[in-house]
Amino acid sequence: MVLLKSVLSSMPTYPMSCFKLPINLCNRIQSVLTRFWWDADPDTKKMCWIAWHRLARSKKEGGLGFREIQTFNDAMLAKLSCRMLMNPDCLLHRILKGKYFMSSNFLEADLQDASSHGWKGIIVGSDLLKKRLGKAIGNGKTTSLWEENWISTSQLRKPIGPALEHVYNLKVSDLINEDTKEWKEDMIREILPEFETEIKCIKLSHTDVEDRFIWTPHPSGNYTTRSGYHSSLPQPIMNTLSTDIREDFDWNKEIWQETSSEKLKLFLWKLVKRALPLGDNLVKRKVISDSSCIHCGASESEVHLFFHCPFAVEIWNQIPTSSSLDTTQILDIISGIRASRHLICLPPSGVGRGPLYPWILWNIWTSRNRRVFNERSFTPLETISNIVKGAREWQEAQPVKQSIPESTRRAWRPPIPTNSIRCFVDGAWNSATLAAGLGWVLQDEQGNTLLTGSEAHAPVGSALVAEGLALRRSLQSALDRGIQRIWIASDSENLNKSINLEINIAEIYGVLQDIKKMKRSFDFVDFVFIPREANSLADRVAKNCLWVFSEIRATLGPLMN
Repeated sequence: MVLLKSVLSSMPTYPMSCFKLPINLCNRIQSVLTRFWWDADPDTKKMCWIAWHRLARSKKEGGLGFREIQTFNDAMLAKLSCRMLMNPDCLLHRILKGKYFMSSNFLEADLQDASSHGWKGIIVGSDLLKKRLGKAIGNGKTTSLWEENWISTSQLRKPIGPALEHVYNLKVSDLINEDTKEWKEDMIREILPEFETEIKCIKLSHTDVEDRFIWTPHPSGNYTTRSGYHSSLPQPIMNTLSTDIREDFDWNKEIWQETSSEKLKLFLWKLVKRALPLGDNLVKRKVISDSSCIHCGASESEVHLFFHCPFAVEIWNQIPTSSSLDTTQILDIISGIRASRHLICLPPSGVGRGPLYPWILWNIWTSRNRRVFNERSFTPLETISNIVKGAREWQEAQPVKQSIPESTRRAWRPPIPTNSIRCFVDGAWNSATLAAGLGWVLQDEQGNTLLTGSEAHAPVGSALVAEGLALRRSLQSALDRGIQRIWIASDSENLNKSINLEINIAEIYGVLQDIKKMKRSFDFVDFVFIPREANSLADRVAKNCLWVFSEIRATLGPLMN
């Protein structure tokens, strides 16, 4: 507890979000975290089996999610810098602008001779931001055609020069028709023919929405400390991601999402990372000189102890599973884990949910340790009994999830306010042709169809964009008919969450801004998520529209734009 308190008190998260900490202090904090993880108590210093830079990776990359302190400090400072960038009218921005960058904008600001420690930290965060900063297009009036990253919202993409003199100073708005709010296709083909499809996939706002800075590593376009940290990890760390393990090994699927206790997941992680004090590992570190297996006397490696040792082989052969594991075919720990994951435990054992292999490996390990340290031997049958008992106790302690019957799901309908029009919306998208069909169905309170509408678009970058276009078009259709109270149902959970919680999605920035403005034109509007089965009307309309459009394109070919 003393060490835990010291760790918590040594993480100055608030100062880290305001100031750049000295390197020496960061190293001391990192040392405390390392000692907390590996040592049993403050007075006993134990061996660090895995280097800190490997522990500092995310769990999906084989680490434990610890933070590399200096990089984390920079990521937190970038959050403060992002607030200043996104809110130029805030008091802090106005004060600092008057002192440090009166004649330029925030991104062009730099350190000066008399810069304060706080301003130095903000500049560190600004430098991190600029490495991954892009633009989401609204009206295109504030975005340089050649100098800013605006072609993609998920990666840094901008036109490749050199640009001719007469087009060098163009803004993105020069490629947009002011009346129709559509791209000028002829001008795009003339200036940027290699980016034509990507540019046309950007769906513009129909209202005069300003362009917005976006943080490209995050789908929302908003900066987060987590995404900032992972995008700015030092290059040497990123280069070692596949040096100690197979590139095709999925840490989330094969370790962290496994149906077992957290203790066993951590044990499996240590096993795969070769962080267990086995004979071979101790010999390599020159802790001992003899790596003999406690059971059979052979060299004690991971594969030997858990799969090739006669003690382990007998356990694998006698464990109550539908098929036996051929341990002779296992050459490494990863292949052993993958092979044992497919073993199905037989019903008489009482282990009905989840795999059994984590408890098998764990009890082989604990049996070995008890024999080494306590001089107490367990037979294979006793070990199997402990395996089944441990698995049953853990599984019986887990809450059982109640599943909703399929018939109930299909019949489900959310409550609909009175005196409101129902609107079912859906979008169908073809990833091969980048074509989308939009469908919407308006009904009265009795369920009578008032209007069925559809539209086709191409190119469309994703299914989410198709859903957003369909929702925007359905709102416009309702407004055109003079509807003031409307209930809108869509099977796109992300889109509904974005609208109701006002969460940004950079990919459909312009569309979402239009929807946000159109909402104000209704006396009542409600956006709800419904299962796909309950949205069959709009789904059929959208898919039929997409099919007809695809057939026409296939027939007319190059005659269509």
